[in-house]
Amino acid sequence: MMKQLLIYVRWWDNMFKNWIKRRFTERTSLDGAVLIGTGLAILLLGSLATYAAYIAIVYGVWSIIKEE
Repeated sequence: MMKQLLIYVRWWDNMFKNWIKRRFTERTSLDGAVLIGTGLAILLLGSLATYAAYIAIVYGVWSIIKEE
């Protein structure tokens, strides 16, 4: 029983790896991966972008007010 399970797990693993390899050779899959990465970066770094925007606004106001 255990040997059959091991054979099935290996077969499933090889099938999954082959599917992943085939997908990454397609352009649309690479486009999708880039879009997913971009979306995750925006979600994860969105709060940092907000802080950067506030800093830019404050610095812009300061540079307008100060004399050269």
